[in-house]
Amino acid sequence: MADTQVVDPSTMPDWKRKLLAVTQETLAAERPSGQFFGTKSGVLTFNKIPVPQNTMEVAITGYAYENAYYPDAYDAENIVPPTCYAFGIGTDAGMKPHEESHIKQSPDCASCPHAKFGSSTTGTRKGKACRNLRRLCVIPEHAAASAEGIKKAPAGFVRLAVYSGMAWGDYVRRLAIEQKSPYTVITRMKLIPDVKAQFKFQFEFVRDIEGDDVMEAIMARHDFDISDMCEPYPSFDAEEPAALPNPAPAGKAAKRKF
Repeated sequence: MADTQVVDPSTMPDWKRKLLAVTQETLAAERPSGQFFGTKSGVLTFNKIPVPQNTMEVAITGYAYENAYYPDAYDAENIVPPTCYAFGIGTDAGMKPHEESHIKQSPDCASCPHAKFGSSTTGTRKGKACRNLRRLCVIPEHAAASAEGIKKAPAGFVRLAVYSGMAWGDYVRRLAIEQKSPYTVITRMKLIPDVKAQFKFQFEFVRDIEGDDVMEAIMARHDFDISDMCEPYPSFDAEEPAALPNPAPAGKAAKRKF
């Protein structure tokens, strides 16, 4: 892959620095263009449209850790944001409640009482009250055929529950043994029934992504995709509580298939 250089803004001409600042302000003001996949009742959907055979082949452009604390039991008819949540980019070390969390439970995740095994108030009560989750940003595998396809591909966000997150970790380790990265391969994701979790994702290597220009395009959108999928949850008092990870919100893009 060709080397990429990080440009120090202080060395830029004035007009370039101003353009960079305006661009960053514009990006911050715009809503993310991606949508979350839905997994309600074990059916994989995108914009409420079922994904054939609960299976998709994707290129992964970003992933992140998420901790989410819900004091009440899950209610499919009344999906609410977590009371406290945190995101970790690249690592789960040093995670702390997001500044927009409704009620922060602890200064940091490591010392939080809800992060200890046995703190759960549901099921066997052996687990943690705070859920250790993962988030993925994916694009259709056919987009990885060219750099231009990568640039134009719609983003899809996937929220992995605990057992799916464990399967993801196993998959990443398998790739590492083969000296591969989740970013350099096409991955088959399938939502399957599970005895413990009711349903979970399984991950399978399909093939390597080829072309330095394609990989450069994936990494060029990497930070933007992670930022988009880690947008704060809507507040509890929002007039229109939308965009919760599951189900995905519908809109004009509902006809577009992922």
